[in-house]
Amino acid sequence: MTRARRIAAIAARELGAQFRSPVAYVVGALFIGLQGVSFWAVVEVLSDPARPAPLGGALRTFFGGTFLHWSVAFMLIAALAMRPIADDRRTGNWEALLTTPVEEGEAVVGKWLGVLAHYLTLWAPTLAFPALIAAFAAPGARPEWAAVASAYAGVAVSGAAFVAVALAAGAATSSHVVAAVGGFAALMGLLVGGELAHIVPRWAGSRVLAAIDLRAHMDAFARGDIDSRAVALFAGVAAAGLAAATALAGVGRRRRDELAARGAAALLVAAIAALVVAHAARRPLHWDVTAGRVNALSPDTLAAVDAVTAPVDAILVRPDEPGFAPVYDEIDRVLRRIAERQPLVRVRAIDPVRAPAAFEALVTTSGVPREVLAGVGAVVFRASDGRVRAVDLLDMAELGTDELDAGTVTALRAEPAFAAAIRALTDEDRPVVCAAVEHGELPVDATPRGGDAAAVADRLRRDGVRVDAVGHLASGVPAHCRALLVLGPTRPLSGADAAAVDAYLSRGGALLLAVDALPDGGRLTPHGLELVLARFGIRTPDAVAVDPAAAVAIEGAWGTYGGYAAHPVTAGFEQRRLTLWTSPRAVFADPPAVALVTTSPAGWAETDLAALFGEGDVEPDAGDRVGPTPVAAASERDRARVVVLGAARPLATDYVARGAGAGAALVASAVRWLVGKASVAAGGSKTPERVRLIMTAAQRRAVFALGVVGLPLAWVLLGAIVAWRRRRG
Repeated sequence: MTRARRIAAIAARELGAQFRSPVAYVVGALFIGLQGVSFWAVVEVLSDPARPAPLGGALRTFFGGTFLHWSVAFMLIAALAMRPIADDRRTGNWEALLTTPVEEGEAVVGKWLGVLAHYLTLWAPTLAFPALIAAFAAPGARPEWAAVASAYAGVAVSGAAFVAVALAAGAATSSHVVAAVGGFAALMGLLVGGELAHIVPRWAGSRVLAAIDLRAHMDAFARGDIDSRAVALFAGVAAAGLAAATALAGVGRRRRDELAARGAAALLVAAIAALVVAHAARRPLHWDVTAGRVNALSPDTLAAVDAVTAPVDAILVRPDEPGFAPVYDEIDRVLRRIAERQPLVRVRAIDPVRAPAAFEALVTTSGVPREVLAGVGAVVFRASDGRVRAVDLLDMAELGTDELDAGTVTALRAEPAFAAAIRALTDEDRPVVCAAVEHGELPVDATPRGGDAAAVADRLRRDGVRVDAVGHLASGVPAHCRALLVLGPTRPLSGADAAAVDAYLSRGGALLLAVDALPDGGRLTPHGLELVLARFGIRTPDAVAVDPAAAVAIEGAWGTYGGYAAHPVTAGFEQRRLTLWTSPRAVFADPPAVALVTTSPAGWAETDLAALFGEGDVEPDAGDRVGPTPVAAASERDRARVVVLGAARPLATDYVARGAGAGAALVASAVRWLVGKASVAAGGSKTPERVRLIMTAAQRRAVFALGVVGLPLAWVLLGAIVAWRRRRG
């Protein structure tokens, strides 16, 4: 008989002995009942509209489990593994077995396989749980079956490791109680060691402890993410446990020198396993089995991360709002995956409550309003040269409602947003934009009253753009200016200034004009660049875009989340960012120009300026253009680019600093396009699996009855049938 056949025969004999023991059915029923309780808790969450649906594998919490769940599972494993060697040694069957042509190592492996087969059999009833998830899932939502298979693969490999540890404890003694207590204590030590990584995250050894985080590894398996660290850990623990069991099984029947050699061999196996786990922790590999590759970084992200040559801090600010927890869990996973790939990207978190000083400093350096940073959170990337790029929640996720009308994430864009931010911080190109200052424009340096564009200029500087103030445009726009900013002129540019701007654009320059509607009798004050803009198909007539349906609590102002064009300047704004428009000029676009932002269908271009700026109410009449009215436009011609915004007041620091609208973000996006940089919002989305269950209260009670009562009773009934047949036979 070959070695494989001898091991298989021992495994079959051990499995039969396990199933002939009444205790196995009692313990098994308790374990299956516990699994039923865990699954029922998952069902309650997935069918409750008051709770946010978890992202990732639908059964993540079932397989990841709670501390109590793992404790009971380890009690089961210790109970199953306490008798195979300990009982045989007590009764003398161990010596009888080894008098046959069977080596101690073969006997240990055979019994390990038998106990493992019994343990995995106890998981078989839980195969009904994914089927129930699929049966009651909302239309169009189904479990990721590859992730389900991955989760059960994780159960198998982790079970192999746990049974080996418990078997080693049983090989050291002939007492059932000592074997069970020793096996349980060893497994709990492994569990607690991994949990310490969360309890003391800043401890120097926390990274080592994270490599043995059992719950995190099973959570990854349930997501469809097969991690080399988990495989190395479980394989190493299984090998070390079997080596230890083989060495301990010889106590009392082998010479001291043989025992020493076997003990040294077991220690060597454990040392090799530890080195393999350490190597896997330093250079983890991932096999993403999901259809959408939601657990793997995209090639674009990998290219951006690999290009980092200097330290970059990724600072995560999580809001203290339970509804945002699922999305920030996913954001944290993406950041950790980036840090695994590139050690120069250092991830850390700031709690606004526990670290107020660090939070206030981040508010200052990031430029994100305090209320926004604390309320909805953000990830702030900071390069070693001082450049900063903030990625807020609206950049990372698209929020909506699910099938139960509960808030959820409909699209997750964290990865492409992070890749764009990192790429911007590592870009060596530092463009210079020049701001005109001689026509009453908003100054780019701070003023006491806040009537300046200093906040916008700071936002551009954090993006790696240098902002210089320039005067005497009539003498020509400086050649080093990649773009010219004219923000809110209160006096028209002279003919010589306009000619200089036109000549600059003819050389392939770029222009951003933000112009307020300033009444001048029955007309609007001209800005002086009308003829220049006409060459690009942009017109700014004497008309103000009015939108009563979108009015806000600022006189003459309205705001919009929609009406954005599919253009690089407004990419990522549609239904995600509010821009304010204070009595904006209508900005009409003719080819090659395109409208960037328009009013709602209820808006119009009001031409009765005396009534609009007077005391009377205005209504659309025959002289007005009724319908969606553009207030921003962009055009490109002969290498030159132009963006025109119909309002400059929302760009003032007193608006931007208090988070009133996304004016600064719109200007930053426009400048990126003008100087030829990619938009931060570039890239697609990767949304992990999200399943909601549509169930009545009676159906939830039926799930409880099946999992907590029905399946355990069926297992006990199976045990009774086996016992009855044994008595009859």
